[in-house]
Amino acid sequence: MNAKINPKAFVLALSALILLVFLAILFETRAFSELKQARTAVAAGNFEAADRHYFQAINWYAPWGSSQTAAEELYQMGLAHLREGRKQESFHSFLRLRSALIAARSFYLPRPDLIEAINPFLALFLAENKLGPKADHQAITSEAAVYLNLYDQDPSSNQRWYFLAVLGFLLWIGAGFRLIFIYFKNPNICTPPLGLRSMNVWAFVFIYGYAMWIFAMKMA
Repeated sequence: MNAKINPKAFVLALSALILLVFLAILFETRAFSELKQARTAVAAGNFEAADRHYFQAINWYAPWGSSQTAAEELYQMGLAHLREGRKQESFHSFLRLRSALIAARSFYLPRPDLIEAINPFLALFLAENKLGPKADHQAITSEAAVYLNLYDQDPSSNQRWYFLAVLGFLLWIGAGFRLIFIYFKNPNICTPPLGLRSMNVWAFVFIYGYAMWIFAMKMA
């Protein structure tokens, strides 16, 4: 016995798929553009611009593609600075990488392995700068431990709010698409006597999802 496909469910599923494909293409296109500019800046020795473009590429984060490549290349550039004695440049690159990954988090933290790898260097660099070159090793180690404790705690905080932000965004977008399809299916729905009764639920979900998204983003 062949199961019948619900036309409404099919349209909604197809719309969701089209939206996901569109977002994936948009994110990859923008990330790749920033990645190319970062590589050009590295080739020209303009590391400040390279840091900035790598940061922007990671902000168009996806679990695959150019944003992942940008994170790896920025990490390797920071290591290269460190090997060649450019501690200040290495600090800026690692700090940009950490900031970009934390800014890109949603209901999960992307690339925690990279964050864990660079946290000790950031903490040590800040401790050395604060105490100065004449400070003894024990004092620097103790101060670095304070910074490292702060860095290790930050990425995992407020994860529930990030999850609610993503959920609210999806509710908002999904309800918006549903309202559009309802209207185009029956343009007279907004005129009496039919009224707005058939749109009330989706209008509520649209408003509720938007409010949840904004509120969760502020709390995160």
